[in-house]
Parts: sequence; structure tokens; C-alpha cells
Amino acid sequence: IPMLTKMGLAAAGAVMVGVLIALTLVPALLGFWPNAVLSRRSRKRGRIKEDGENNGGSRWARFVLRRPVPVLLASVAGLGALAVPVMDLQ
Repeated sequence: IPMLTKMGLAAAGAVMVGVLIALTLVPALLGFWPNAVLSRRSRKRGRIKEDGENNGGSRWARFVLRRPVPVLLASVAGLGALAVPVMDLQ
């Protein structure tokens, strides 16, 4: 096996381990310490943000839930536009 192939397989393995940690270990740790990701101000108040609070994530979620098909089509078009340069690679 050539050296470049070994390096590519090692990089792919490292990415796979990172994804597995992000999908399993991080949520498990946040289950034990849910306040660990809160700001100091929120920890002092002793409350977690309610669903009704207006932040960027909740506004985006409402937008996507109101218009799922246009968002899906725009996402696919955007990914297609990003993939066009790959056609010229040699």
C-alpha cells in the first residue's frame, strides 16, 4: 500500500473517531452536566432558556418549519453549486 493511501486511511479513521465521539460521548456528558454549556449569567439565574425566547436558532427553525420544501430545494441547489467545480478536477 503506498504511503499516501496509508495517510488517507489514517485521516479517514481519525475523522470517524471524531464523529463517533461527537455523536455519543458529548451528548452523554451533557446529560450528566446539562448546565455546563450555559453562560455564567444563565447559571447564576438558575434557569435554562425557554422555547419561546427569540434567538437565531429558534427563528431559523420556525422559518424552516413554515417553508420546508423551498428550504430543501435551496439547500440542494446550493450544494449542487458547490459541487460544480469538482467536475473539472483531474
